[in-house]
Amino acid sequence: MGETPCKSKASMKTCLVVTARFPPQGGVGVQRVTKFVKYMPSYGWRPIVVTTPPGSTREVQDPSLLTELPPDLPVHRPFHYDYRKITRGEIAKWLSPLQDRYLFPDRHKPWNFFAQRTIRRLLREHRVDLLFFNLSPFSTLAMVPSLRREFDGPIVLTLRDPFSFNMYMDKKDTERAVALEKQAFSCSDSILCVTPFVVGRYRSLFPQIEKRFHFLPNGFDSDDLKNLNLEASGQDGTFTIGYNGSVSPVETLRPILVALHRIWVQERIPIHLSVASKDRLEEVTARFPPAAQAGLIRFHGFLPHRESLERLSRCHALLLTLVDSPATEGVYPAKVFEYMAMNKPILLLNRKTSDLANLIQHTRTGIVWNIDDEEEIVAGVLNLYRQWRDGGVPHDPDQDRINRFDYANLTRELVDHFERVLRLRKAASTSTGGPAGS
Repeated sequence: MGETPCKSKASMKTCLVVTARFPPQGGVGVQRVTKFVKYMPSYGWRPIVVTTPPGSTREVQDPSLLTELPPDLPVHRPFHYDYRKITRGEIAKWLSPLQDRYLFPDRHKPWNFFAQRTIRRLLREHRVDLLFFNLSPFSTLAMVPSLRREFDGPIVLTLRDPFSFNMYMDKKDTERAVALEKQAFSCSDSILCVTPFVVGRYRSLFPQIEKRFHFLPNGFDSDDLKNLNLEASGQDGTFTIGYNGSVSPVETLRPILVALHRIWVQERIPIHLSVASKDRLEEVTARFPPAAQAGLIRFHGFLPHRESLERLSRCHALLLTLVDSPATEGVYPAKVFEYMAMNKPILLLNRKTSDLANLIQHTRTGIVWNIDDEEEIVAGVLNLYRQWRDGGVPHDPDQDRINRFDYANLTRELVDHFERVLRLRKAASTSTGGPAGS
């Protein structure tokens, strides 16, 4: 990607970015907004960030991500403190009903009071052209209606995940979630979603404002891949499959661990799964203990972002796993885009006709197996191993399609969208004065 010269500060528009998740907090939840903030100045937009204080939650920390940010980036951190840092175990369980009642939809709700005070001050002190809210946590939605009454410029939301039909949403809370969405979305000019499926679901839920929902995917940053040896051939001559991220009933490692153990028992071929995760080793090995007992899991714990990519570069294939259920329909795990850019075959365990499978096949970045078909997974992994043993795994990705997901390109799409909603808001202000839609 060619370099884009930054514009002078005097000619730049200002975007006030409201995000509870931001460096030095680590994990996948901060990548999208961090990359947008990194590249906005290249396209004529100056970000000002309102976020939570470092260490105010139990989320993993990755201070290395601070080097991603523009050196002169204004970052404001109004007070927040997650009570779980001092109330754990049985006490936390005892407080859970109170959280459900008073902190819906999440523990960041008290932050809204302090964040809005800071936002109002910044709106008085700066000429802000656009408010940009990064979600989740979804409690941030509650700020939008009150700030709409005080800010006549565009308000744009970006959702990393859906809210009211999120796979983890308790059904008893769905009605409250839809009500919160309706209030916030009706006060917003545009809502950006990371998959076409989510865009379609929201358009069907809110047909009166369907034109406000748009697709802008997650991505990867080509800067993160510089100086990585993407042709590396493993750590010790053993065929290795890499996995980054959490393990859960939704993103389960059990099918691949069962397959690797079967291959070891039947063929005496050691194929290793290399895992970097914030989850504990016990949670990873519990998915299928015999694989751990056979020494087939290499566990690295949580790694800073750059280190996690370096580890993946030493693997021969990369694992994506997502259970086949209505709850995961249309889901794109954010890591899929970094996997695409790693120049390694992706092994997707999901459903061959899913949206995620179509993405992998469309970009020619991997192989799709049905997650419930143990025989297919075993045969597929064995075939890959033999191809590697005999000279290499065939891999011919469509680089042009992959490049669309580079965050430098996605941020250009984002700021083009900002410009459109600005024009529409100005046009609408001469008539109704309400959100223009876009």
